Amino acid sequence: MFEYLNQGFIIMALLVIVPGSFTLIIISKNKKKDTERKVIKTFMMLVFIAPIWHAYYTYQTAEDNIGYFKQNKELHCASLTSSYKVSKNDNWQLDKNYFVKDSLMIKANHCKIF
Repeated sequence: MFEYLNQGFIIMALLVIVPGSFTLIIISKNKKKDTERKVIKTFMMLVFIAPIWHAYYTYQTAEDNIGYFKQNKELHCASLTSSYKVSKNDNWQLDKNYFVKDSLMIKANHCKIF
């Protein structure tokens, strides 16, 4: 599942969590700002959880598509420039989390079932 972690999400999370931590340290000295502290903590937890949730969702999509492929169903897959029909009947093969035909490799999470 961790191969599906999006580096952009991780960087975004760090850019929010690190300044948020410093803000919490500054706010913690003032007892009157308890509500603000709770809001910042909640927001930081959501930002921390978001990349993990996205990775799990992407992993689950890939697993579902691999299951459909093994059931001989036809998938519509897209790369940056083109889209392809992927199925066992068209001589596509499965290599880990990729659909492969000749020298073309498409990630399984970039597909949708027809």
